[in-house]
Amino acid sequence: MLSQIALWAKECKMRRIPALVTTLAVFTACSAEAPKDKEAIGQAEQEIIAPGMLQPNYSPVAQGATPQLVAPFNPFMGQVPENFRIRVEEGTAYAYVSSTILPQQGPPSAELIKVNLQTGAQSNIPIPFSIGAFASGIDFSGDDIIGALAFLNENGPPTGSLVYKYDGTSFTELVGVQSLQMAGLNGLVVKNGMWYSADTTNPMGFIWAGPVTGGAAFPWFSGPETSPDPNYIPVPGGPPAPFGVNGIQDSGRILFDSLVFSNVTTGQVGEIFIDEFGQPGNVESMYDTSAYLDDIAQDHCGILRKGTFATTNGGHQVGFLNPYRPCDGIVEIMDGSACDGPVAAAVHDGKLYALCSGSPLIPRPDPGQPPFPGAPALMSIDLDPAYLLMCQ
Repeated sequence: MLSQIALWAKECKMRRIPALVTTLAVFTACSAEAPKDKEAIGQAEQEIIAPGMLQPNYSPVAQGATPQLVAPFNPFMGQVPENFRIRVEEGTAYAYVSSTILPQQGPPSAELIKVNLQTGAQSNIPIPFSIGAFASGIDFSGDDIIGALAFLNENGPPTGSLVYKYDGTSFTELVGVQSLQMAGLNGLVVKNGMWYSADTTNPMGFIWAGPVTGGAAFPWFSGPETSPDPNYIPVPGGPPAPFGVNGIQDSGRILFDSLVFSNVTTGQVGEIFIDEFGQPGNVESMYDTSAYLDDIAQDHCGILRKGTFATTNGGHQVGFLNPYRPCDGIVEIMDGSACDGPVAAAVHDGKLYALCSGSPLIPRPDPGQPPFPGAPALMSIDLDPAYLLMCQ
């Protein structure tokens, strides 16, 4: 039956596969979990399985592909990248990187680094109100960039966070620190005219939201799924404090509105469905890992769960979570020798891009290396054409 399903998936190309086939695919892989009726019906129209995806330790990487350096950053200038988004401008693809400047002396500040993905050329855009802040989430809203900054104490809870807009010429505070006191925002995503940002330091697991045009921010969701592990004790390679929800992304589903998130200390990837009024609905666990997850990026394959690229900062791993074989865990794509301290990933034009922080706040990939400087960089690797056809 497995070989039959794989063959049907390979032959159908972009044709629709009946819900029966996809349901069988879930049953015949390592998970015995049955899909919910609404998911089995609603997602069947986009359910296509890439060849080999039902095999153990499947990787979406092209055969023989190796990680390639797109752009190095400068650790001696204190550059510690945290997140990025890719868009095409006048036919050229650029990555906009949200980066902290962490000097050896003095307070941190933040900047945007615009990277030409073809040439690796960079331009630096200082964020004017960022003294004392760490750069965090970033996303696009039309032509604008929406980003977050977190003001963190060296000891104790954060001072607060702010959300800004950059229109290509000037920066504007959408929500100031006074409205986000004690919040430590990290990942950010724009959806349905709203920004959503993960408050990774909050013990209640808050996800904040607000309009991209400006206006009051409000706690949109909190729950045990997004809260830190209450039993977490700091360990080498792990976060220095109990962190919860960290990465947050659009799920990529077609017929249902939802957001996906990663939780650092519980190691879970979850999904929050959004109702017709924009309020959070059901919350589902998609993957349960033993890793300290940083950020995630999803594809379109899977019913109960979508294929997910995951990064582990202190674990120095970029990998793939297979929706048909969640029991495989994170299948490694890049290790620490290729990506020092990975914090974010995205797929564009046939490649997986990974952002490597090289952060001095985490152990180096090689225990013999000194803690500072690391090797911050933007890396890429070619993905398998069949996977791209089916899942992207």
